[in-house]
Amino acid sequence: MYDFTKNEMEIIKDNLMSFIANFGKPRIERGDDGESFYVFTDDSDSWKQYCYNIDYLNGWLYGCVQAACGNPKRDEEMREMCDSASFRERYAILYGERKIKNINGHKCYVFTYSEDDEYQDANGALYDTVTRSWRN
Repeated sequence: MYDFTKNEMEIIKDNLMSFIANFGKPRIERGDDGESFYVFTDDSDSWKQYCYNIDYLNGWLYGCVQAACGNPKRDEEMREMCDSASFRERYAILYGERKIKNINGHKCYVFTYSEDDEYQDANGALYDTVTRSWRN
């Protein structure tokens, strides 16, 4: 079915089986260099994904399944922001739009939301990614 060595199949077997369960059997062809792979998800001649090695292919299969199951990769920076946030900042995260602002050489996130919202205390909440803290 697939042109994998025993070692390559050992690396990708779990993610390949999960991919098949969610999306059906892909057609995977080895590239001319012997290391890369082209993934086709239908009968067309257009590949959907180019993977430069077996580890990349394994990661891509894993990512597809995680996205299909609603488990995207965790955003550690966002998690850290939420953990250190009070009610005010959490409100801004939930209802605001995040924009990047450079303040004194620090990358900061500013969260703003509609002025029509009755609760305005959190509008403009600012998180400094360098000091990893909320600013007033």
